[in-house]
This record gives sequence, C-alpha cells and structure tokens, in this order.
Amino acid sequence: MQNPPRVLPDGFAVPDAGTGSPAAILEETLNGLRHFRLLAAACSLNLFAACSEPVTAEKLSTRLGLHPQLAGLFLRALAARQLLVEHDGTYQNSPFSARYLDPSSPYCLQDQVTLQLHLAGLWDDLLKILREGPRIYEPEAWFSELIIPAMAANARCGILQKTVKAVSGLPEFRAARTLLDMGGGHGLYTIAFCQENPALNGVVFDLPGVLPATRRYIEYYRADRVSCIPGNFFTDPLGSGFDIIFSSSNPGGKAPALIPKIRDALRPGGLFINKQGNENVLDVPLMNLEWNLWAISGVQKEPRQYSFSHSVPFEEYNRLLGEQGFVVQDVIALDEQSIMTIARKEQ
Repeated sequence: MQNPPRVLPDGFAVPDAGTGSPAAILEETLNGLRHFRLLAAACSLNLFAACSEPVTAEKLSTRLGLHPQLAGLFLRALAARQLLVEHDGTYQNSPFSARYLDPSSPYCLQDQVTLQLHLAGLWDDLLKILREGPRIYEPEAWFSELIIPAMAANARCGILQKTVKAVSGLPEFRAARTLLDMGGGHGLYTIAFCQENPALNGVVFDLPGVLPATRRYIEYYRADRVSCIPGNFFTDPLGSGFDIIFSSSNPGGKAPALIPKIRDALRPGGLFINKQGNENVLDVPLMNLEWNLWAISGVQKEPRQYSFSHSVPFEEYNRLLGEQGFVVQDVIALDEQSIMTIARKEQ
C-alpha cells in the first residue's frame, strides 16, 4: 500500500513569527559568534599592532602569514565592524582599536579578550559540562593567569579612575598613611591611591600564587610605596592599625564572617571602603549560566553570577557593618555596574 503524500502545515499559510523571521533570529545569534571570532583572530595575530600605521592587505598578508585572498576579506570584515579604517587600499586601526586593542595603548583590552577566549571555550564544551558538571580550576592559577590581567585591563578603562576620584575626595584619605588592599590582585587601586596621596603606604594582601602578577604591576608603575603580603583573608590575620582597608570585587567583599577581622585591622576612626558589583544589574540568566560553567577548587559559589555561599546581599552586608562597630557614611554608585560603601570604624 502506497503511503499518502505529506501535506505542508496549514497548506501554504505563513506561520506567525512574532517579532521577526525565525531564520533571521537564528542568523543574528550566530553573528555574535562570528564577530567575536573575527576580533579574537585579529588579536591573536597581533594585527592591531601591525595596523598602527596604514598598511596594504598584501603587506599584512605577507607579514602575518595569511592566505592572500582570505586576508583581504578578513580585513574588509574588520573594517565593516569599525575595527579598522580602509582608505585608498590601506588599512589602519580605527579610533576604537587604537585606544582599546593596540598593545601599545595604556587602555588595551587584549587581556580581556584572552579571558573571553577562555570563556568561549567553555561554551564550546557546553554539552559536556551540562552532563559532567563545571570545569574546576585551582584558585591561584585561575586568578593570576586569566582573571587578574583581565580585571586590570578593565579597571584602567574607567572604573579605576572613577574609584580613585571618589576616594581621594574624602578628608580621611588625605590624612591616611597606611592602606590595606584586601584581595587586591593586580594592585592598581593601591598604586593609584599612593600616587594621589604622596604620604600613603599601601599593602596588597592576596594569595601567594597571585602576588607575582601583583609585583609585575608594582614594578611597571615604579610604585615603591606599595608592598605585598601573602595570605588568605579567610584564614590568615590581616594585620592591624591601618587607616584604610579597601576591598574591590573579591569573594570576601560581602562575607559577614570577615567583618570582625576587618574591624580589628583598622585603627579607631579608620575607613573600610568596599567596592562591589551592583546586584540590580547582574542577575542575567545567560551570565548566571556562564558563571556556573566553571568553579574554583575549595570555593562554593551561588547560582547568581559573582555570588558566593559565604556572601550576603549588599544592603544586608551594609546593615551588618552598622551592627558590628561601623558607621556607614556613604554608598556611591560609581557606574551602572559598580557600587561602593564608605564605612568608618567607630572610635
């Protein structure tokens, strides 16, 4: 018996696609990957260093070892993304690339692209991770090799300057002589604070495996009043008598268990300055999934990005500061994603 012919759904009626064509929506999804791989390949080739001055596609192809025909298409695609400027057969960095992608720029974000490449690899392995669980990293290697360079690059592009401007306007900052940067990582905040206050001596407190990266930044900026102390702020003493303790975007920044240790490390009247992510804009489902594709050995994370099992919400943390010997003087929104508490230890 012959099978009857199959009939198209609803004859030739066009299905309601809602806000747009289904094919166009899928194509737009793929475009995000195309754009990122285009940028990542250019960074890996060190193309933005090669395009600091106008150069032809032929010369770039030879210099970078590229297929001649594909090189031209590659450069035109970068120009279409406004990462290069094409003029009279030559290519040169766009203003954006000259500032943020040329390695000679102090605002270069290529370390951020390196981290994004690593995260892209997690998405490439999404099916395996969904079945087997998150990829586990040792904390010191994860922070020193990927997180700290990316955070330093991002900090230099604006949030560092905004933070230093807000802190340097405090009367207590001008009078301060000692500052502890708790979990300070790259140390750029302490370096900048010491540049703003010539009488200030700063200490970056972080894991032993992280501090070699910190010392590279200290050496690069010739910050001779910044030193390092190795330790784990959850288990080791912080010291005592500091005028200021600063904390920025680290796992201890909203941990109530650390409040007594922070209080005891400050002199009476000293400041605890705590910069954290704005929780109101960080609860994004796609980013929450990415946050949970990887884990740090020995650290228990919560499902929402940048949250940990030992942490509490920002407002509750500030309330607990007030109950444990601090007066919260101000809460400053530095930008859409960052918020900073200024708390003074009671006399």
